[in-house]
Amino acid sequence: MWRDVDDLPSWETIDLCQEAATHGSSFAMVVAPGYYKGAMSEQVLEQFFIDVADASPIPIVLYNFPGIANGIDLELDLIKRLAKHKNIVGIKLSCGSVSKGARLQAAFNAKDFGVYGGLADTMLHNVALNGTLGAISGLGNIAPASLVKVFNLHKQGKFDEAKKAQEAVSIAGELEIKGGVPGMRYGVVKYYGYGGISRKPLPEASEELKEDMVKWLDPLMSQEDLKA
Repeated sequence: MWRDVDDLPSWETIDLCQEAATHGSSFAMVVAPGYYKGAMSEQVLEQFFIDVADASPIPIVLYNFPGIANGIDLELDLIKRLAKHKNIVGIKLSCGSVSKGARLQAAFNAKDFGVYGGLADTMLHNVALNGTLGAISGLGNIAPASLVKVFNLHKQGKFDEAKKAQEAVSIAGELEIKGGVPGMRYGVVKYYGYGGISRKPLPEASEELKEDMVKWLDPLMSQEDLKA
């Protein structure tokens, strides 16, 4: 276990990367450490990701999600430096910044550093205008075919159809913002019959949220394989 290596304070993250590799994972997505935010200078964050990438047996995808990292939003210049590391191969942008995705996509060859949106409601914007590779979205846990439809229609040059499909995805994308983990887990249970409620301290989805989830998702679910 990496926890025995005194000069690697990121041992727990490295342990998890090692465990993921042993279970067959191809990549590890790593979020910024949000505890003691005041101490997380750009230099500290850079060294954290370098330590993890150096030690991880599988490639690292940066996960820029201020909402779960105590407000830490990775700066563009920091991301660009980290992107040059041989074991850091991409980023998921759940910060909602379309412009950050555009600038990163312009700076790197997609084969060397992949840029992905993190929210379903901006998927077509990112793919069509920024040239990003796609989206790694919470909605994909419930309605993956709907996201693939948007992507494929765009690639086929059917922009008006892609735009219409994106509108339906954007409405359902409310679950990522308002539903969070409890909402998404409820969606999986309702439509696929497995998953259960969120682990505490996260609450169970309220009855009001459950009703909203059905309104958001039902228009999409006819094109999903509910036997998956």
